[in-house]
Amino acid sequence: EALALRWVFGFNKDIVGGVHSLTDEYRNAIFYVASNNGVIYDLSNRTQKILQGHANTISACCVSEDKRWVVTADVGPDPMLIIWDSYTALPVKTIARPHATGVTAMDISLDGKHIVTLSRDPGDGAAQVISLWSWMTDTDEPAVSAEVVVGDF
Repeated sequence: EALALRWVFGFNKDIVGGVHSLTDEYRNAIFYVASNNGVIYDLSNRTQKILQGHANTISACCVSEDKRWVVTADVGPDPMLIIWDSYTALPVKTIARPHATGVTAMDISLDGKHIVTLSRDPGDGAAQVISLWSWMTDTDEPAVSAEVVVGDF
């Protein structure tokens, strides 16, 4: 019999913006990250929906303004960017290797149609990359990307 994760204890305190309110007129819930899992915790029912799909520790997350979409990303040898439907807790799109070194920060547009990601610092003096994704399209490629060098700031 396969192992099934039924409950997650703790959360990743090192992610900036790692806890989000999902409370709206239909539910009283929060989203947070715990290692390589996302968790939607229903405060009224005291239940968890565990978002599983990352092989590496989640390094960044964001939630759309309407609280429908939860986006998670990680760093590691095989980084991923996953867009989840927060009501069903199911992945709706997965982008493999959004950046070769993974994602260190990201955000989602107010309308929820675009995601911006910043690659992890490769640590070898190479520039980081910022990318804009139109994730509702059929492509797994960014709409635009640009290198970000320290001297730009």
